[in-house]
Amino acid sequence: MGYASRPAVLGPTVPVYSTAMMIGMVRVAPNAAEISAYAGPIHCGPMLGDDIGPLTKLLDVAQQGFVPMTYDPAIRETISFKLHFNSCMNPTGALTGQTYGELLESPAYSALIVGLADETLAAFARAFDCRPAQSGQHYVDGILSAIVSKGGGKHRSSMLQDLQSGRKTEIAFMNGAIIGLAQDHGLSAVRHDVVRQLLVARET
Repeated sequence: MGYASRPAVLGPTVPVYSTAMMIGMVRVAPNAAEISAYAGPIHCGPMLGDDIGPLTKLLDVAQQGFVPMTYDPAIRETISFKLHFNSCMNPTGALTGQTYGELLESPAYSALIVGLADETLAAFARAFDCRPAQSGQHYVDGILSAIVSKGGGKHRSSMLQDLQSGRKTEIAFMNGAIIGLAQDHGLSAVRHDVVRQLLVARET
C-alpha cells in the first residue's frame, strides 16, 4: 500500500527497511523523553522486497537494548494502519489541545474523527482495494478506541507538541498524503483538507 520506491541515490544494492511504531512520547528535556503511550514494539520490514539478513542482525542487537523491535513481514499494511490512526487523531488533537482520551469522549470531536476515518477508508478502498474497517464509525468504535484505552488516553499528539514548540508539523506528509490519494482516484477528502489548512494557518 502506498507509493514507496527506492531512492535512486542509494543504488540497487543498499537495502531499505521501513518502520512503524505505536509509541507516544513527550520530550521533557533535550536529552529526555517520557513514554506516554505504548501499544507494542517498533515494527520493521522490507517494503521494497530487500533481503532481511541485515535487518535480522539489527533486530538481534536491538533486543539487547531498551527499545523493543520486531520483524514485520506485512510492514506495508502496518504503516498504512499507522497513517490511518495518526491522520485521524494527531491533527484533531493539535487543533483542540485535547488528549487522545478527551477527543474520543467528546461527541463533537469523535464525529470529526469518524468523518476523517471514512475519507481515509474510501481512499484506501479505491486505490488499493483494501478496506481495514467497514466504516469510520466501526473503525473508531472497534479499533481506534481499543488502542487508546490501552494506556494512550492521556497522550497528547506529537503534532500538538510541534505547534506548542513552534515547529512545523508533518500535516503535509500525513493528511496531505490522504488528500492526494483521494484526488488521484476521483474522491473528495474535505475534512482532511480543512484540518490541513487549519494546521498550516496555525504554523504560520
